[in-house]
Amino acid sequence: NIKTIRKKCRNLSRKKEGSHNRNRARKDLARAYRKMDNQRKDFHFKTARKLCEEYAVICLETLNMKGMARRWGRKVHSLGFYSFVEILKYEAKKLGTQIIFVDKYFPSSQLCSVCGYKNVAVKDLKIREWECPNCHTHHDRDKNAAKNILMAGTSANGGEPVRRSSERKVC
Repeated sequence: NIKTIRKKCRNLSRKKEGSHNRNRARKDLARAYRKMDNQRKDFHFKTARKLCEEYAVICLETLNMKGMARRWGRKVHSLGFYSFVEILKYEAKKLGTQIIFVDKYFPSSQLCSVCGYKNVAVKDLKIREWECPNCHTHHDRDKNAAKNILMAGTSANGGEPVRRSSERKVC
């Protein structure tokens, strides 16, 4: 899809200012952008609906989008993380799914999900896997962070574990 947009942008730049063909190319480019946006929205709605139907509780980490954009560029904004979270909130409200946000300063990837040891050496984002020096459990950074966010989110819910509905799980 990006290739199509690049091609249409090149096509537009070759047209003479004020010409009928340039206007046609401009509309063609706008149509391609609209199609890409609609595809993304459709994917977000379908994914949010599926998550809310499957899970009774969803725990998310509040992310610093501006900081992520500084590090990884504007592609972070074009992926639409914020809009996905808004759609997820909307779907969750409709289906009765509880969404819990964990503070962005919570050290989710530094804590061992088994024993709770805080490994400060894991702050470096290049470290994708690590072993806990306390309990010697091998951790994948993202899976460990997901477990810690779930535990922090459910414990923040009044300090008691979240009860699961009959067929829906806790995410």
